[in-house]
Amino acid sequence: MRLVVIGTSHISPESVKRIEQTIREQDVQAVAIELDAQRLASLFNQETKSDWRMIRKVGLQGYIFALIGSYVQKKLAKHIGMQPGDDMRAAVRAARKQHIPLELIDQPIYITLRRISQVFTWREKLRVFADVVRAALFPKRELKKRGLEQFDLKKVPSKDVIAKLIKDLRERYPSLYKVLIEERNQYMVRKLREIAPKYDGLVVVVVGAGHEEGMLELLKQHTKKQSSSQHSKMPER
Repeated sequence: MRLVVIGTSHISPESVKRIEQTIREQDVQAVAIELDAQRLASLFNQETKSDWRMIRKVGLQGYIFALIGSYVQKKLAKHIGMQPGDDMRAAVRAARKQHIPLELIDQPIYITLRRISQVFTWREKLRVFADVVRAALFPKRELKKRGLEQFDLKKVPSKDVIAKLIKDLRERYPSLYKVLIEERNQYMVRKLREIAPKYDGLVVVVVGAGHEEGMLELLKQHTKKQSSSQHSKMPER
């Protein structure tokens, strides 16, 4: 199995174009996407309802986090005439149009949200509150402080910007970084390894840009371990 990993912005038209072009122009055997079955269904169903069963399943903190995240993404996407998740919709539609198998590689969303409820500390909650207030009152100052004053929502952030955002997340919200980035990177790489025997050609992997480098590093480590293991098993001459 050969991989092409596309790191996207979930609200970027640039991401949509790159995904569609890659799937259309390459000889693709499968498309692996950063979704689970529940999120895939919700992407194409705008009437999903929240209820107390969901809160009991994932915990109140995880549920509130999901609501806030959804609200922020919708506001940003509306600003540039997009909808949250347009990158994943593009990948799904392009794959279905060409009758290419879809592989859902992300951790089930209820597990991710439940983990947030379990590990989110009071210190981090206070930091979130303070950061949200500062961003609302002084948006330009906060963007400048983080070196993001030239940030273009229509484009996928550069690798340097992504690295800085990931570093900030890890330092200010270590538990969120662990759940949202680290644990999901590990899960998605395991899923890719599980599906590898099914394909001997090109698999396009569509994930958020914040996952790209971490997943590539984990895949590289696995390849090295495999190579080392195979070498150690070779008979001596």
